[in-house]
Amino acid sequence: MTKAYVIGHPIGHSLSPQIFNMFAAETGQLIDYQKQDIAPEDLLGEIAKLKQQSPIGWNVTIPHKEAMVSLMDQVDPAAQAVGAVNVVRHENGQLSGYNSDVIGFTEALAETGMDMAGKTAVLLGAGGAARATAYALGQMGAAEVVITNRNLNRAEQVATYMNGLFADTVYVAQSISNIDDDVDLYVNTTPLGMFTSPGCPKLPAHLNPKALAFDLVYKPTMSEFLQRCAARGLQTTNGLSMLAWQAVATYEIWFGPMANRQQIKEKLVQMLGKA
Repeated sequence: MTKAYVIGHPIGHSLSPQIFNMFAAETGQLIDYQKQDIAPEDLLGEIAKLKQQSPIGWNVTIPHKEAMVSLMDQVDPAAQAVGAVNVVRHENGQLSGYNSDVIGFTEALAETGMDMAGKTAVLLGAGGAARATAYALGQMGAAEVVITNRNLNRAEQVATYMNGLFADTVYVAQSISNIDDDVDLYVNTTPLGMFTSPGCPKLPAHLNPKALAFDLVYKPTMSEFLQRCAARGLQTTNGLSMLAWQAVATYEIWFGPMANRQQIKEKLVQMLGKA
């Protein structure tokens, strides 16, 4: 039986144990997956205790994702760029940190048929999710990634950091009022629209009706952001598929390639939709 955990504070809401129970049933991999509530002031000592349990690794949720970076023996380039680790692999006493947001977004966008090579994207928000999305778009060869935020300084910080990471991608920070409609993809990276944070980020005055609107929010499945974009003719997709691909990515970081990954991912989407 392989041990694994999800750590956070609070952690009661996490669906990760149900997800990995489902993975275990589908793959035959025996997994003892448990929640671990760890307060920020206890993080260092509790990580040392976790290592002694010899788990294959753990998922990381709020508020530990940024702090986890400095506790790793090695950090994947994507997690380093994003500044957050949400998947840890434990092997021979060494800790390796990854960020599944990048993988999840990449897989979910690919499912829509959108090829971002040479295209332009607008990111609403400048937090950790925006950094992960910006990095993923650079990997995909996007020509330009425009980052907008109520606090434009934050958007400028993200753009400045990302510029130079990818030869084909330019990152710029812009006020929402200065964004034209020569855009292929709009992404809401803010929590606005979640059932716990109702609302919608401010949208550009002009949207390209031929573009795709992607909301990282997955509950509700049709957020206010997606409703407004759909009303203006855009195709839409929510964050449910991304969430499922993030879980698959965690499994594969720990156990290697998942057989029948597409079918298992689809079953997981159905399960998460009901949850």
